[in-house]
Amino acid sequence: MWEGDSVISFVSTGVGSAERYQTLLAPGRDPQQEDPRLSVRDRRSEDDLPEPAVDFKVTTFEGGYLVGFRYAWETLGLEARTGATLAYQIHLYALDDRDGERRFLGWSPTNMTHADPTLMMPLELVGEAPPPHRIGVALEESPERKRIIVYGGSDLAGQTISFRAADERLGEAVMEKADNSAIVHFDIPQKSPNARWGSIGVYADDQLLDYVTVDPFLWKRLRHLVHELEYWEDGADKRLRSEADAHPMEAWRKTTRHRVELEDLRPDTLYRFRINDSDRIFAFRTMPQTLTRPLVVATGGDTRHRKEWMLATNRQAMAYDPDFIVWGGDYAYADAREDRLYRWDEWFEANARGLVSEDGRVVPIVAAIGNHEVRRGFVGRHPDFENSDAWRMANAPYFFQLFAFPGHPGYATLDFGDYLSLVILDSEHANRIPGRQTAWLHQMLEKRAGQRHVMPVYHVPAFPSNRDYNDPTPRLVREHWLPLFDAQANIQVAFEHHDHTYKRTPPIRGLEVSRDDGIVYVGDGAWGVATRPVHDPETTWYLDHAESTRHAVIMTIHGDTLDFEVVSEDGDIIDRFSLGEDRE
Repeated sequence: MWEGDSVISFVSTGVGSAERYQTLLAPGRDPQQEDPRLSVRDRRSEDDLPEPAVDFKVTTFEGGYLVGFRYAWETLGLEARTGATLAYQIHLYALDDRDGERRFLGWSPTNMTHADPTLMMPLELVGEAPPPHRIGVALEESPERKRIIVYGGSDLAGQTISFRAADERLGEAVMEKADNSAIVHFDIPQKSPNARWGSIGVYADDQLLDYVTVDPFLWKRLRHLVHELEYWEDGADKRLRSEADAHPMEAWRKTTRHRVELEDLRPDTLYRFRINDSDRIFAFRTMPQTLTRPLVVATGGDTRHRKEWMLATNRQAMAYDPDFIVWGGDYAYADAREDRLYRWDEWFEANARGLVSEDGRVVPIVAAIGNHEVRRGFVGRHPDFENSDAWRMANAPYFFQLFAFPGHPGYATLDFGDYLSLVILDSEHANRIPGRQTAWLHQMLEKRAGQRHVMPVYHVPAFPSNRDYNDPTPRLVREHWLPLFDAQANIQVAFEHHDHTYKRTPPIRGLEVSRDDGIVYVGDGAWGVATRPVHDPETTWYLDHAESTRHAVIMTIHGDTLDFEVVSEDGDIIDRFSLGEDRE
């Protein structure tokens, strides 16, 4: 994708149809691409369709340019007639003249169309086009107030605009004519401290025109306010306090990360806490020192293409009251890019809304790294790769600043008493698989030979359910890590992701099915993303179960036995199985 100004569009035969193609236009304002250029990527599955035919025109003027596309109907397989429909999507990028950085400007109607064609906008061919309906929405913030500004063409003068947050109607205002445009200002009313809405929709005649993000979630509201955290055992009078230390986050809108260290915690105990003197009280639960009760763990990966998908699976996982969650990479799909930080905003909002129980218990998250946490995704795409913390911070800045664990270098082991060790690995994203990481893995597994359960967690699967078995990264996982897994009797399951499906392998050892003593590989990363087709388990030797379903895997540890229940985003149980025996 060209790094300067560009306009990206998707055209399809209809909303929801995967039969589409993508155009990318560089209008010639990029110093590296001084002539207008057009690239067309054909995403249609049929072979007998004509080649895509697209014309374009660029008109430049002082301070800007106008671009136009023209598509040939016959290449879409459509008849040019009144009432014919197609689907369309557009993304806009620009090269910032001030610092030379490429900025994401916006999309219409929403993002992630390449993954979910149901998000595209419908267009209908009519006899005479109506006048364009142009409108813009901006947020103006000051210490005194927050104000929404709506502006558009002069034909909108007199139009009543209403403002809503969730199901709450905040008010309305009338567009007033101003020179050759129309404009309205709306002061956002003060909300109660416990109000949870953060996005305000802008409507005309009950049609959503746009929305603005105002103050979306607790972690963002408190980012400049965290001084200390007060915590206490549930039901106890003794209160403990821990002061927060602040760490400014690089390249994130002057955001500060606050960190607190809690001492004198008892195992398997519920603690209440609050930040500063807030009225909002939360809770957390420590893990047991020994396995005196069943431990419930929710696991999955690839968490957010659309916030509502992520929220749906969050709700299903929370119904099991998990002790904690283990995610195997690809969280906000922000690709370590500053122009995609809004995706982290939505990710944290989904967790703040979906991973806090009704009584305020916050569910901890253990996070492995995936390709969408790293610029360019994989170390093999970086000729300048070096095995250093500085390189990792430069190329995966948000992952390493947001998650305390695993920290640098990006892989580590988390031990729970004598009953569980989570082995968090990096499948070629900020570290190479061969060499230092594999040597560390060998030593770490040998030291934990006496641990009851050892569970590797990583992003790219050794046994892909959608991608090619012989892709380079799966092959590296099989060549370097699987022999080390196979040498350990206490590894019964490994968690893999990346393919946007659900899969379970038969027990495998030595790259053969070994139902008596093999390792089951479970995944494949479809918590809150558009799913992909799966290989047929009937003809794929390493698949026992595979389907294209968003889901959470719920694992319950009973002594030596592991019970699994896989729940879809709709609450349906799509798989059940157990490993081990001698339930305690």
